[in-house]
Amino acid sequence: MRITLVEFAPSAGLFQFALQMGDALAEAGASVQLVTGTDPELRPRSGLELVPILPTWHPGESGQVSNASGRWWRRARRGVRATAHLRAWRTLLRHLRADPPDVVQWANWRFALDGAATAWLARRMPDTVMADVAHTPRPWDFGHGDSLHRAGPIIRRALTAAYESMDVVFVLGEQSRRELRAAHPGVHRVEVIPHGDEGIYASDDIPAAEDTPPNALFFGKWLRYKNLDLLVDAFADVRGAQPEARLSIVGAVGKDVDADALARHAAAVGGVELHAGYVPAAEVPRFFADARVLVAPYRAGNQSGVVHIAQTLGRPVIVSHVGDLADTVDGGACGIAVPVDERDALASAMGRLLADPDEAGRMGRAGRARVERESSWSAVAGRVLPVYEELVAGRRRGAGRWGVAASAPGAGKEFKRSPWDADTQSDIRHAELPGGTPWALAPLAQRARMGATS
Repeated sequence: MRITLVEFAPSAGLFQFALQMGDALAEAGASVQLVTGTDPELRPRSGLELVPILPTWHPGESGQVSNASGRWWRRARRGVRATAHLRAWRTLLRHLRADPPDVVQWANWRFALDGAATAWLARRMPDTVMADVAHTPRPWDFGHGDSLHRAGPIIRRALTAAYESMDVVFVLGEQSRRELRAAHPGVHRVEVIPHGDEGIYASDDIPAAEDTPPNALFFGKWLRYKNLDLLVDAFADVRGAQPEARLSIVGAVGKDVDADALARHAAAVGGVELHAGYVPAAEVPRFFADARVLVAPYRAGNQSGVVHIAQTLGRPVIVSHVGDLADTVDGGACGIAVPVDERDALASAMGRLLADPDEAGRMGRAGRARVERESSWSAVAGRVLPVYEELVAGRRRGAGRWGVAASAPGAGKEFKRSPWDADTQSDIRHAELPGGTPWALAPLAQRARMGATS
């Protein structure tokens, strides 16, 4: 069985997830390739074939610029990235249609173009099983508005078309399954799988949690939904009782976070160190080695690769009761789940683990055992491959998508609503591509290749 995984970004969390999952599927006997951007940050460990052909960009390569001097630069970058994303889709379509695999596995779709192009491709590759790993069933809105999720009619229709064109969608927890069903009730099959461990970061140089100083760690991209201001406020309460405590906030700065304001806030509290910028994979373990506990006080979310890094490295975690995050603490054995936006509860949880290294050590060991027991990549492959084998066998018996005979009238157009129906097609033409570039401004030849005609 030949499986192609698609991940546009050649670095950061979703790429690392895809690489480790591809390695596991290859080790389980499948022929697997990962199509991604150029110069990927990690290399496979097994028989996974890495195909770095997409002209995309690394999420952390842009650096930080001030609001005053960087507005024109950001605008220019958006245009460049929109063009690159279109070129990446054209390259991907050529690659997949030149030698169709048995299975194509997608990841998160961020833009209307992604959803519409995926659904279009599914129509034109009826013999190929289409699957998706929905890390975030509703895409984030990284602007400065009140909503945390993108909810416009164009992207909603495009994503609905994509999800309804999938043979199967994998999610990383039961709450994520419910969220996906609520947002896209027409999706045909949803399967829950574990997140997978973060063994790429395992190191003998990581001390046990009880052998670390009273340091708390936030790790990951700084985004509004991750509640960094609340974290600093709660840490101020901790430091009042434990002046030796420290907090490190590490990661690339998202566009919906004011890094200068956060720095002023942290300086006023004291004991807070900010490390702004993308952290290459090779440097990740050192930040966890210095921390006793990881804190993820998100306002919203589904699952977290960062939480799984912490548990793989034997660190207890403090998480919010959102999405499937609370499940990672295993009823309190591996960490503490706190109510969303509750400063006192967050401060109490941090203070408790920073003051008690023995309890932190017990929780850290329990978290590592949980990941090894329930979330290993071999366990993920053991859930995913039987589903693919079943679906591929159905294709070979002549069944099309969702069991419709491939030879039946309209085969290859089985899903209930095409993204190219007249009204939706009009919406897609007016959609914004990455960086805000309108679909209508893309060259006509490129739009025609994506399935839209004027």
